[in-house]
Amino acid sequence: MSLFLSYAQEDGKIAEEIARKLQQRHHEVFRFEDPAQRGKQWVRRLEEEINEAQGFLALLSPSYLVSGWCRRERELALIRENDLQADGRDTQFVHVARVGPTPLTDPGFLRTYDWHDLVAPDGMVHLLDVLDAHMGSRGNAAPGDPASGPALTAFRNREQELQQLLHGVTTLGGHCFWLVVAPPQLGKSWLLDQVSAELTQGRDGRPWRVRLVDLRVLPSDVRSDTTKLLAHMFPAVDPQSAPPTGAREITKMISGDKQPYACLLDGADLLDRGAADALRKQLSQVHQRLQASGHPAARLAVVVAGRRNEEWLPVSPAPRLNQLPLTRFGAEVISQALRDLAAQMDRSFSPREMEVHAEFVHRFTEGLPALVVECLQWVRREDSWADIADLDSTTSFDRIARPYVENRLLSTESLMPEGGRDLGDIRDVLSHALRVLTPYRVLTQSHLAHYWAADAALHQAVSAGGWSPPDLWEALNRTALLARPHDEPWTAIHPPIRRLLFRHFHPAAADRAAAHREAATYVEQWMESPRGKESGVGVVERLWHEASALALERPAELTAVLSATADRMRERLRPSSFYVAGELRDYVATRISRDEELQEVLGVESGLANRLIAIISSPAGGSDA
Repeated sequence: MSLFLSYAQEDGKIAEEIARKLQQRHHEVFRFEDPAQRGKQWVRRLEEEINEAQGFLALLSPSYLVSGWCRRERELALIRENDLQADGRDTQFVHVARVGPTPLTDPGFLRTYDWHDLVAPDGMVHLLDVLDAHMGSRGNAAPGDPASGPALTAFRNREQELQQLLHGVTTLGGHCFWLVVAPPQLGKSWLLDQVSAELTQGRDGRPWRVRLVDLRVLPSDVRSDTTKLLAHMFPAVDPQSAPPTGAREITKMISGDKQPYACLLDGADLLDRGAADALRKQLSQVHQRLQASGHPAARLAVVVAGRRNEEWLPVSPAPRLNQLPLTRFGAEVISQALRDLAAQMDRSFSPREMEVHAEFVHRFTEGLPALVVECLQWVRREDSWADIADLDSTTSFDRIARPYVENRLLSTESLMPEGGRDLGDIRDVLSHALRVLTPYRVLTQSHLAHYWAADAALHQAVSAGGWSPPDLWEALNRTALLARPHDEPWTAIHPPIRRLLFRHFHPAAADRAAAHREAATYVEQWMESPRGKESGVGVVERLWHEASALALERPAELTAVLSATADRMRERLRPSSFYVAGELRDYVATRISRDEELQEVLGVESGLANRLIAIISSPAGGSDA
C-alpha cells in the first residue's frame, strides 16, 4: 500500500516519524527529501506519485498553509480523489492530520475533512489505524480501469503569460512589480506556483529566494495589519516593529543575502484599499532602498494576484504594477489538451476530427480552465469521444457545467470575496440580480433600477434584505465576476463568465431568445438619454440582442430584420459636443467590425456584417454637421 505524505519542510521531523511508523506497518511512503531539487522534473514526479498512491496525508500546520508546493500537492490530491469517486469508488483518498496549531477557518477545502489531531496523546495511534483501514481495503485497481491510469493533470496552460512575467522580472531594467488580475477559476494560483518554481530554479542563472503568501488562509487581523502581513512576506520582519523599521529590516535581509528576492501574493482582492496602499508604500520603500544599496544582485520582485485591480492601479508610489490580465483559453490550447488525452487513452483522430472536438469543448466551456478540466475528465471517465457533440445539449450542461457554475462562479467566495455577515442571504440577492443582468454586455445602474421596478422576484429579494438599488449596485461591483481591467464608464461581467451564467439562468433556447428580446426593448429605452459615444454603444448592443434572438428562433430572417433595424438605429445616433454624426457612424462601424460575439452570431449569413456596416456608415437621412 502506498501513501503520499504532504508536509512543509518545517514539519520534517514529525513527517519522518510518521513515515517510519507507516513503513513498519508495511506501507510505502513517498515524501520529499531535498527541496532544492524541485523543478520541472520534480513537478512531474509529484504528479506521478500522487496519481499512483492509494492515500494522501496532509500534515496541517501554519507552515503548510503558506507553502506554495504544499498547495500544489493538495490540489492534485483533490483532483485525484474526485476522479476516484467519479469512477464509482466510495472511498476517501485525502486525509488530514494537524501537527501544529491551525484554526479551523484557515485551511480552505481541507476543513471539510475529519482532522486527526497528532497533538493529542493517542492521536498517532488512531491515525495509523485509520490509514490501515482505508488503504488496506482499497486494493489494487483492476486492469484496464481508468482510475488505474494517470489522473488528469490540473489543466492550467499559461505558458505565454508565464514567459512574459518571468522575462519582465528577471531582465535588468524590466518590470519588477506585477499585477495578475482575472475572475475566479482562470489560473492565477497556478501561475504563481509556476513563477515560484521557475525563479527558485534560477531561470536567469541565479536562484531566487521566493516567498509565496496566500491571503486566503491568513486570519483577517493579519490582512488588515501591514506589519503582520510583511512578516509573512519577509521572515526578517518583526511583527511587533513599526512599519518603517520593517522596510529597513527587509532591505538589510535582501542586501545581506546578495540574492534576488521574489514575493508572490495570492488572493490580493482580500485587502481593502487602505491595506493595499499601505503595503505598496512599504514595498516601494524597499525597492528604492535596494536600488540605492549598490548590490546589483539584491533585487525585489513582487507579483500580486487577485480578482480586482482598483486597489493596485495608482501610479504612485513607484514602481507602478504592470498589469497582466488572464483571459480564457483559446481553441488551440484545448485542442492540444484533447490530443494529449487521446494519446493517454490510446485513441486516434484525424486533424479535422480533433478540430471539431475542440470546437465543441471550447464552446461548451467558454475556455474557462477549471471547466475545461471538468469536461476533459468527463471525456476520459466515460470514454465520451463519440458523444462530444452532445455537449451542446441541456442535459450535458446540467450534468457538467451547472455544478461548476453553482459551486464556483456563484459561491460566496466568488460573489462576496471580502466576506462579512449573512453571506447566504447576500448570495441569494446577488444571484437574483445576475439572473436579470446576464443578458447584457453593458451594465449601468439604470439597468438595475429598471429591473428593480419590473422584476417582482428581484424587488422582493432586495427589499427583504433591507437593500436599495444603489446598495445592490455597489455589492455587484465588489463581486469577482466583473471584467478587469475595465476603462469604460459602464460595468461589464467577464464575457465568458457572462455567457456561462446566461445559459445557467436561461437553460432553454426559447428562454434565451425571450431574454434577448426583452433586453433589446430596454436598450432602446436606455438610448433615449445618452448622446455621443454612449449612443453608439447602444446601437451596437441593440443589434447584438436582436441578432442573438433571431439566431435562436428565426435565423432565416437575420438579414432582412437586422438590415431594417440597422437603418432605423442609425437615425438614433445622437451627436454631442464632442462627436458629430459622421464620427459616430464611423465609431459604430468600427465597433461592429471588432465585435467578436456579434460577428459569431452574424457569421451564419455570409457578408451580413459588412452589410450592416455599410448601412450604419451611410449618411443618408442624417447630417454630418
